[in-house]
Amino acid sequence: MVTNAMSSSPKVRSVLVLGSSINKIDASGIEKVQSLAEAFRAAGGVLMFSGLKKQVRKRMERAGLLDTLGRENLFPNKDVALEHLLREEREEAARAAEDDAGAPDLSLGGRLRTG
Repeated sequence: MVTNAMSSSPKVRSVLVLGSSINKIDASGIEKVQSLAEAFRAAGGVLMFSGLKKQVRKRMERAGLLDTLGRENLFPNKDVALEHLLREEREEAARAAEDDAGAPDLSLGGRLRTG
């Protein structure tokens, strides 16, 4: 289901897992999350978690999964995670606007003039 989101919507760059209802994670769960995180990274995306319980986070840390995910992709709750995603989106839009402002208009209606 999660991998379908990335493949069916190429604009999807981030997937946030609301982890507050995850009570435990076993070796197969660690393995699955690791492969998903690696697949997302290879596709230019990122897998994020919010609200992980202490015991789940500790288990993920012992398995080295937090390094795979990137600690910057773990959030205490969904509100903080969504604020982060919105801030990133605004920053990206601002960068794109700056790039567009300096580029010549090469559309059909905008002709380059010389001399």
